[in-house]
Amino acid sequence: MVAELKRILTAHKGESPVRLRLGTPGRTVVYELGFLVDPASLASDVKGAFGPGVWLGVT
Repeated sequence: MVAELKRILTAHKGESPVRLRLGTPGRTVVYELGFLVDPASLASDVKGAFGPGVWLGVT
Protein backbone atom coordinates (compact mmCIF):
# COMPACT_ATOMS: atom_id res chain seq x y z
CA MET A 1 0.00 0.00 0.00
CA VAL A 2 2.82 2.39 0.79
CA ALA A 3 4.48 1.79 -2.59
CA GLU A 4 1.17 2.38 -4.39
CA LEU A 5 0.55 5.61 -2.46
CA LYS A 6 4.05 6.84 -3.30
CA ARG A 7 3.52 6.00 -6.99
CA ILE A 8 0.25 7.94 -7.06
CA LEU A 9 1.68 10.96 -5.23
CA THR A 10 4.70 11.24 -7.51
CA ALA A 11 2.46 10.95 -10.60
CA HIS A 12 0.38 14.02 -9.61
CA LYS A 13 2.89 16.76 -8.86
CA GLY A 14 1.44 20.13 -7.89
CA GLU A 15 1.51 22.75 -5.13
CA SER A 16 -0.69 21.30 -2.35
CA PRO A 17 1.00 19.50 0.56
CA VAL A 18 -0.15 15.98 1.43
CA ARG A 19 -1.23 15.12 4.95
CA LEU A 20 -2.12 11.59 6.00
CA ARG A 21 -4.61 11.36 8.86
CA LEU A 22 -4.70 8.10 10.84
CA GLY A 23 -7.34 7.75 13.49
CA THR A 24 -8.49 5.41 16.18
CA PRO A 25 -11.24 6.02 18.71
CA GLY A 26 -9.97 8.82 20.91
CA ARG A 27 -6.83 9.65 18.94
CA THR A 28 -5.95 11.06 15.53
CA VAL A 29 -2.41 11.55 14.20
CA VAL A 30 -1.67 13.68 11.14
CA TYR A 31 1.53 13.13 9.15
CA GLU A 32 2.97 15.63 6.68
CA LEU A 33 4.23 13.36 3.88
CA GLY A 34 6.52 15.80 2.08
CA PHE A 35 4.83 15.57 -1.32
CA LEU A 36 3.29 18.46 -3.24
CA VAL A 37 0.40 17.35 -5.45
CA ASP A 38 -2.44 18.52 -7.70
CA PRO A 39 -5.50 17.39 -5.70
CA ALA A 40 -7.89 17.72 -8.66
CA SER A 41 -6.06 15.02 -10.61
CA LEU A 42 -5.05 12.98 -7.56
CA ALA A 43 -8.50 12.24 -6.11
CA SER A 44 -9.66 9.62 -8.60
CA ASP A 45 -6.43 7.60 -8.35
CA VAL A 46 -6.51 7.62 -4.54
CA LYS A 47 -10.18 6.59 -4.45
CA GLY A 48 -9.59 3.89 -7.05
CA ALA A 49 -6.63 2.40 -5.22
CA PHE A 50 -7.82 2.68 -1.61
CA GLY A 51 -11.61 3.21 -1.72
CA PRO A 52 -13.80 6.33 -1.74
CA GLY A 53 -13.83 6.65 2.05
CA VAL A 54 -10.14 7.51 2.30
CA TRP A 55 -10.33 10.80 0.38
CA LEU A 56 -11.21 13.80 2.54
CA GLY A 57 -10.35 16.30 -0.18
CA VAL A 58 -8.63 19.61 0.20
CA THR A 59 -8.81 21.18 3.63
